[in-house]
Amino acid sequence: MSGYWLPVLAAFGWGMAAAYLLEAFWRFRAGSKRPWPFFYLALTCAALALFIGNYELGIRKDEEGAVTPHASRITESPAPTMLPIPLVRNYELGIRNYEGVEVTHHPSPITDHQLPITDYRLPTAPTRLLIPRLDINRPIVSVPLLDGVWDVTDLGGDVGLLASTGQHPGDDLAMVLAGHMTFADGRLLETGAFAELQYATYGTEILVEMGGETAVYQVSEIRRIAPDDVDALYLADGDSILLLTCTDWNDSTGLYANRLLIRASRVP
Repeated sequence: MSGYWLPVLAAFGWGMAAAYLLEAFWRFRAGSKRPWPFFYLALTCAALALFIGNYELGIRKDEEGAVTPHASRITESPAPTMLPIPLVRNYELGIRNYEGVEVTHHPSPITDHQLPITDYRLPTAPTRLLIPRLDINRPIVSVPLLDGVWDVTDLGGDVGLLASTGQHPGDDLAMVLAGHMTFADGRLLETGAFAELQYATYGTEILVEMGGETAVYQVSEIRRIAPDDVDALYLADGDSILLLTCTDWNDSTGLYANRLLIRASRVP
């Protein structure tokens, strides 16, 4: 803009100042009582034109028309384009020996400051579930999804971590750990991994082992859900876990009528 419009604006300002000044002078000579507003307008236009002219002179460096990044009276400390000469020389001497052959790992006068080491390991999947009060101590295995259904065929007496739910503490979703009330074929009634889960109460402590660490939870909610209520298993709270098993045995149908769902919240 400074290459063309600023000079035009400055010239226009001076022109308007001259026009208003002539109008004020004419009114003054004619004996008019209101020449002063035009005189003030002339001063205003002259001040604007002067400011624009100074601004243009400030951003033009010399007669060749080189433009600096900032206008006059606006100074900025330029960033150094190169390292100071002694530092560059010391750095070079630190890298190469006097024959210019070998290269050291670190420049001699420059000390490396070690940054704090951040652990970028991925969260470890849970390996074992313990509920001391209920005498539950079982390994945790993965339960896959097959055609949209969790396959618990090989779950046996283990606790299963349901796929598509949270897979570790702190995940976006809560982990869902499922266990049989009985074994898959129905023998030995109420001797499955979660046979004693029906006796859990609020505040019951639950431990989840993972990679040498233990996450501690406490039961905060106990409720029953329908067997097909899948939405209840997707809880957007990585600081909670859900324990799932069958409940309400029906002798006439030979099936469990509902599911027992227990939510436990992580203890800081």
